Amino acid sequence: MPKTTEDVSLRGVQYAEDFISNFSGQDHTYSVGRWIQDIEDNTEIFEWTPLQQLVIARRSLTGTAGLWLRSERPFKSWADLKQAISKEFPDAIGQKTIHEMMSARKKKSDEGYMDYLLIMKELGKRGKIPDYVAIKYIVDGIQDLETNKMLLYGVTSYSELKEKLKIYEQIVNKPNKKPVLSICVENTEEMALVDSGSDVNLMSQDFYEVIGQPKTTEDGIVLSGLGLKPVRSYGEFTTCAVIDGRRYDEVTFHVVPKDCMPYRLILGHEFLASVTMIMNGGSVLLLPSGEEWMRQMDCFTVGSSVVVGSTVSPTVRKEVLQCVDDYKPVQVKEAPIQLKIILKDDIPVAQKRRRLSLKEQQIVEDQVTEWLEKNIVRLKTRYKECKD
Repeated sequence: MPKTTEDVSLRGVQYAEDFISNFSGQDHTYSVGRWIQDIEDNTEIFEWTPLQQLVIARRSLTGTAGLWLRSERPFKSWADLKQAISKEFPDAIGQKTIHEMMSARKKKSDEGYMDYLLIMKELGKRGKIPDYVAIKYIVDGIQDLETNKMLLYGVTSYSELKEKLKIYEQIVNKPNKKPVLSICVENTEEMALVDSGSDVNLMSQDFYEVIGQPKTTEDGIVLSGLGLKPVRSYGEFTTCAVIDGRRYDEVTFHVVPKDCMPYRLILGHEFLASVTMIMNGGSVLLLPSGEEWMRQMDCFTVGSSVVVGSTVSPTVRKEVLQCVDDYKPVQVKEAPIQLKIILKDDIPVAQKRRRLSLKEQQIVEDQVTEWLEKNIVRLKTRYKECKD
């Protein structure tokens, strides 16, 4: 049965909350101009009456905008409400503010890549920022190593960025096979990357703040290999760490900016040199460098297995196995074989001539050196000219 215009209009009123976002006047990413445009676009689509348009607009005002509406006289038409709210909450944000907002905006850990893209795209459109500039802000806002984001650099259109982000998301969500383990520092659990290629142990600034910002000392080191640029350490501090129930004292960490590495903690050669590390794929086992853990290992002898056909009777099978077990190799004969090289061709076995053996040559050189030191002999430095 075909739907009438009245049915479409009523259904649009019922689902108005899904189509129109609430306007509070405090969210800089959702301006009053954008809210007015949403109201008028949906009014045209669902053919709302002027009264329905006014009621839906009033319902979508929350927060500061809702308080303002209740403090004003009742508006009897959408035109009056539109004019008044535009004066009360003007779009006063300029391009400079939009640039600052996009530069400070980072992708949240619980935020989807497409959601993040659309939010940043809306900010860019609002500030009339060129697409290629907004895309650079979007890529910079993804908190990952620069080398991992190389796929996204060079993109200049949103359609291309969407395709690249889908590929990047698949790579990020791929099962992690890197060697990571759980570590407890200052009573705080965190996953740490085991990196034998790192000379020092690293800790990100945000995790350093979580554990209470222990006192650091200036180390003055500059790290390379984190991304594409050198990173200066904020300082170092020494603490204890618990890994797999084992306590390790005097573990030194160097604090670095949070955006320069994908993990909050990295255990480098500075710590790994004092332990025994066993790796299998993405699993890592750290053991003390002492020999206590080796004494607890079970030792057993690996014997060679004997395969006897399944069709053999149990009696014969037992006899065969017994013969194999009782067999002991004993030498009963001796084969007097000697190796002798016989030359059968006409090519002589020759060696380069030398007047003295190596030992005699060394004696001569030592004697000459002694005579030179005692000025008994001297090196000839003048050569006779040869004239044609």
